[in-house]
Amino acid sequence: MSLGSRIVFARRLGRKGLLVLALGSFALRAEGQSGSLPFGLIVSEQAQTSFTLVGAGARAAGMGGAFTALADDATAASFNPAGLAQLLVPEASAVVDFTRHRDEYRSFLSYDQVPVLGLSDTTVEFDHTAFNFASVTVPFELFSKRFALELSTQRLVDFTYEGTRQFEEVDAAGNPLFLLEQSSFQSGSIRLYSGSVAFQPTERTLLGVTVNRWDGDWEMASTNSEQSVVAGSERETFTYSQSNRLTGWNVDLGLLLTYPAFNVGVRYRTPFDADYEFDAALETNIQTPLNPLPPTATKLHWPGTLNVGVAIKPTDTLVLAADWGRTDWSKMVFDVPGVGHVNFFDLKPPEETNAGTSDDWHAGAEYLFFVGKTVVPVRAGWFREPQPATDAVTGDRVVRTGLSFGTGVKAGWWAIDASLRYSTASAQVSRFLEADEIASGNLRATSRGDLTRTDWAAFVSLIVQIPSGSAPSRALHEIFVGPSKPKS
Repeated sequence: MSLGSRIVFARRLGRKGLLVLALGSFALRAEGQSGSLPFGLIVSEQAQTSFTLVGAGARAAGMGGAFTALADDATAASFNPAGLAQLLVPEASAVVDFTRHRDEYRSFLSYDQVPVLGLSDTTVEFDHTAFNFASVTVPFELFSKRFALELSTQRLVDFTYEGTRQFEEVDAAGNPLFLLEQSSFQSGSIRLYSGSVAFQPTERTLLGVTVNRWDGDWEMASTNSEQSVVAGSERETFTYSQSNRLTGWNVDLGLLLTYPAFNVGVRYRTPFDADYEFDAALETNIQTPLNPLPPTATKLHWPGTLNVGVAIKPTDTLVLAADWGRTDWSKMVFDVPGVGHVNFFDLKPPEETNAGTSDDWHAGAEYLFFVGKTVVPVRAGWFREPQPATDAVTGDRVVRTGLSFGTGVKAGWWAIDASLRYSTASAQVSRFLEADEIASGNLRATSRGDLTRTDWAAFVSLIVQIPSGSAPSRALHEIFVGPSKPKS
């Protein structure tokens, strides 16, 4: 494939940033060497996808994502499968979201030259709309106990990113010397296909389990170019692309304790070993010792996540909720041929990785207004979500914090919820910007500066309840549970 066609291919790809996704799995092999150069590190440092594993739904998003101890609608399984046992009638749900992403790069310096050279500021922006979640839930009684079954699908990790960073490298007097450009394109997601069952063994206790099929498919491409401002100079270009495939199975376990004044919820997402495949390619007009690894199939260990939530109910119309989640991303490792175990986020050995434990916090409130028989909720929330790894050079971690607001309408058997979420993060980061620097195989990022990341996200959910005894309700019961027994 020519360089031109490779770039065209790259521009067809999509968002969230050149891979911190380890997309990593891509090590490049240096000819004449027995080992491999973890070129993926260069790629993965360019941007970071959010790996905070939260549930779905506009209602929960409006409450900052604090829903583990509530989980009382058709999106429950994505937060705490135990909550499904609270449902009294069949429900179906669908959720879509819209995101506007902005990265600002300021005060960057290039340490590749002596003296140090300054870089102009630049900004990346893009929009993205996607289908987020869908489910159908059927409650029923068995042995005088309340049960519920749910089938659902969720886009758990979104890799979409699309942007071009353009820098001018200038001398001390502000005169431009080189034009640097870095284009990052990424598309795809990791989606869950889930089956859940919940039951209520006692008046206060609800238990649930979800079996998840993980199905990940994403692509990425990164193009770095460098050109002197001198007329007639050659433009140096280095393009790297990679396709990735991930499949696996795991189980989520849920517990919900309900009391008149408060609830306590716990969800544990069990660790698992996924089948992980990747296929990489590069194109450059610069002499390089690097070659991509051949198509590779390996195992990726995905660590477990623990979520704990509390919901306080001061009145029948007010709920205050808070969630805490923890994931040890240092345990997310896979095998690279010729190298051994490496961390997914920075390709370092587990004992040297910059990835570590992330503690996520979410808090929110919901107040209900009644207009006749119509319910109009008002919601607000706050959240804090760290990235899995710190920057390899600066030691800073990108930590997203934000606020959310939401409302909706519930009338009869249907409800529509909408929410708006704003988040921001800032950190000093390092970047591999110069094409010849990457082609050389040098793993030392020589450009550093300030990154400010902002996101606006809108969520819309539709939940439809199916009246007990109706034809659709009887059909769902027949399909998922079996024939209803006539009452004596």
